[in-house]
Amino acid sequence: MLTNTYPTLQFNLGEEVEMMRTSVRNFVDDKVAPRAAEIDSTDIFPRDLWPLMGDLGLFGVTVSEDHGGSNLGYMAQAIIVEELCRGSASVGLSYGSHANLCVNQINRWASEAQKEKYLPKLLSGEHLGALAMSEAGSGSDVVSMKLKAEKKRRQIHPERHKILDNQWSNSRCSCCLCQNRARGRLPWHHDFPD
Repeated sequence: MLTNTYPTLQFNLGEEVEMMRTSVRNFVDDKVAPRAAEIDSTDIFPRDLWPLMGDLGLFGVTVSEDHGGSNLGYMAQAIIVEELCRGSASVGLSYGSHANLCVNQINRWASEAQKEKYLPKLLSGEHLGALAMSEAGSGSDVVSMKLKAEKKRRQIHPERHKILDNQWSNSRCSCCLCQNRARGRLPWHHDFPD
C-alpha cells in the first residue's frame, strides 16, 4: 500500500482536525488497509467496522454537539473520506454514504424528535444509514426526480417506488428523497417517519 503522506503539504486546519486525521489514519492502517483486498474481492460489506468508526466519533462530524456530534464540519468529513479511501475506497465511499447522505440529511432536515430517535444509533455505528434517490429515467440526478409524496394522516405516501437505495441490503435507516406536492416543485424534499 502507498503511504500517501505528503509532509510538505501543510494546510493548518487546526489542532482538533489534525488530531482527528491522525486518529483516522491510525485506524485505517490498523483495521481497514489490511482487509482492503479481501473486502473488494469477496464483495462482503465490512459491517464490523461501523461500531469502531462510531467509537472514534467519525459519523457525527457534521452533527451538532447537542445531538451527539462534534460539529467539526464538512472539511473534517472530507478528510475522513480521504483517509479511509487511502486504505480502501470501498470503505471510504460507504462511510460517505452513511455519514453524509443519511446522517447529515437527518441532521439538516429532520424534526427534533426524529433526530433524537435516529441519530444516536447512526452516530454510534449500531445502525447503518442509506439514501434512496435513484429512479427510472433519472438515475441519481436528484434534480430530475419525479417521485412525489404527500402527507396523509401523519404518514408520508410516495406515489411510486425508488429503484435503488445505496447500502439498502445492510441499512436500518434510509432517507428517501421526494418532491413535496404541497411545496411546489422543489428539487428534493426530505421526510422521515416518526
